[in-house]
Amino acid sequence: METNYFYDTVLIHHSNTDAVKKDKFYTGIKEDNHFFIFNENGNRTLITEPEFKWQKLDKIIMIVLIKTSLLDSVKSNKIYRVFYDQQNDERYIFDKNATKVLFDKMLFNFELI
Repeated sequence: METNYFYDTVLIHHSNTDAVKKDKFYTGIKEDNHFFIFNENGNRTLITEPEFKWQKLDKIIMIVLIKTSLLDSVKSNKIYRVFYDQQNDERYIFDKNATKVLFDKMLFNFELI
């Protein structure tokens, strides 16, 4: 069965509504020429500028529980999505400041979820 739906992970940088949180990840659904996410209330929300600013992210390759971290910006006992930057052949996560951090086994003790 062929479909017109495409899925992307996005990070919201700016939102004019409380139902879509800033600095939070959402799965975006592109349907024809429209882009939607499911907001905090579970409602499908059309994402358009200038109401929202977002960034399409790389593919999520794993979800991990960080047990210990050498970085203050990455919290222990918290779940993180690990993204794969195919162009640079790097794995990364986003820290508590929504900043990309290289996912390095020397920095983190983690468990796959």
